[in-house]
Amino acid sequence: MGRVKTLPNFLTLLRILALPFVVVSIIGGHFKLALALFLLCAFTDFLDGFLARRFKSVSSLGILLDPVADKLL
Repeated sequence: MGRVKTLPNFLTLLRILALPFVVVSIIGGHFKLALALFLLCAFTDFLDGFLARRFKSVSSLGILLDPVADKLL
């Protein structure tokens, strides 16, 4: 995973990488797919926050990336 050393950071990165797929789904009129992807992203947002707090794996990268992922979606 390179610099993304924790599972919460990896989930946050996946959320950011999912953004183009959500946008393309909306543009293509595939609203159910876009909704499913968005809900999956929302779940990973909850999960990464829960895991970071539960296992005390809060990192500087996560502190920066999580709000960026939230704003993008």
